[in-house]
Amino acid sequence: MSKQLLSGRMAFPYITEPRRNDDTGVEKFELTLLIKPEHACVKTYAAECLKLATEKFGGEQKARAVLQARPIFKRGDERDNPPDGYAGNYYLTLRSKTMPDFYSSDRKRLTLAQAKELFYAGCMVNVLSSPWAYDAKGNRGVSHELLSIQFAGHGDAFSGRPSTSADDFPDLSAGGNDSFGESMDDIL
Repeated sequence: MSKQLLSGRMAFPYITEPRRNDDTGVEKFELTLLIKPEHACVKTYAAECLKLATEKFGGEQKARAVLQARPIFKRGDERDNPPDGYAGNYYLTLRSKTMPDFYSSDRKRLTLAQAKELFYAGCMVNVLSSPWAYDAKGNRGVSHELLSIQFAGHGDAFSGRPSTSADDFPDLSAGGNDSFGESMDDIL
């Protein structure tokens, strides 16, 4: 199995606790990655997936037919009522039965507690994936195994609310609270 690097914006992360599939009952860690179509990782990843599919399905023509029926990258613009961030991007979902490894932007391994504080829906990430071709019960395609995630930068959170920090509040360490200024009696 190969390891391939993908870069994009994380959506719908279930990376620190698995998500349970209602149909099968199977729990998996997963995330959806939104990727700019022009990013170099798109061509590299697609070439690797085509190679794996060609080996699995007995030739490039058969592999291309399978990948056309079940595309590696889906187009965000083609979704009905696409969620925030999907327009203009490709997306794919990566899954794993085991929790992925987490890394900071300076390539230091993170604890689970650190990962919970750092990663969020909307942040920029690099993801290591191990794609693999499957042919099971009449279904054929390429799946994307989630191996590890590196924090690559902040982005607007997909929560529908702006992100906040301590800098948004007044510094009250000197005592007193003058953030309201004069008496509020005249407007209450």
